[in-house]
Amino acid sequence: MRKTLTNKTVAALKPEAKRYDVRDIHLPGFGIRVSPEGRKAFYTVYRYGMKQRRMTLGTYPITTLATARERALAALRQVEEGIDPQAIRRQKFMTLRDGVEAFIRQYARPQNKCWKETERVLMRELVSRFAERDVKQITRFDILAAVDDAVERGANYQANRIVSYTRRMFNWFVERGIVDASPMIGVKAPRREKPRDRVLSDDELQRVIAACRKEAFPFGDYVLMLMATAQRRSEVANMRCRRSISMRRCGRYLPSDRKTASPIPSH
Repeated sequence: MRKTLTNKTVAALKPEAKRYDVRDIHLPGFGIRVSPEGRKAFYTVYRYGMKQRRMTLGTYPITTLATARERALAALRQVEEGIDPQAIRRQKFMTLRDGVEAFIRQYARPQNKCWKETERVLMRELVSRFAERDVKQITRFDILAAVDDAVERGANYQANRIVSYTRRMFNWFVERGIVDASPMIGVKAPRREKPRDRVLSDDELQRVIAACRKEAFPFGDYVLMLMATAQRRSEVANMRCRRSISMRRCGRYLPSDRKTASPIPSH
């Protein structure tokens, strides 16, 4: 039987003489099984290698339809990544070191350009303390101890990064069934970050310009162009120069594959 599974539909399912399944129309493989005793269990079916496998996601109403659907999507994403979600679920023990390495390798590195900073913070602040502890045994108190130490040594920015990176990592653990709940629920950044307003003085600017003129191409010209246009470093690095016949003006353009292709005059 196939239906659009909604909260109303799931609640209205009645037990019959034999157990039966109701598959969701919109999410392939996702469904709910109703037993003759009235037990309703969410599940997902997926193919891993040459075998079709079935994974139970929770029992209604303890597990809501929305939660079960999220778990099914997480399992299907793991299959796409070449991971058997039930193998992860059967893994009884994962050290924090192994967990951080898996998070960096499978999530942070492919999706975040600043993954090395994430790895550095997690390794220094958490792995150095709890390397061989099971990730399921990491508590909110443990995380807050690392955060408080960073605040006490005056590293407020680092303390905020510990919170944000650890929250992201444990959300990933929950999504993949490595832990049942995140210890980061309710944990907030300890300090409010203020934007920096440091600017160079006229004297400092003159010294920078003088130093740039002594530097060989392209580094000196690169810094001067940054100062003249106030563009992002990556944008200036990708500029192309077109010189007019009179050589009196030099228009620098961003390549057409950039977000902005309009000319930035530099004359």
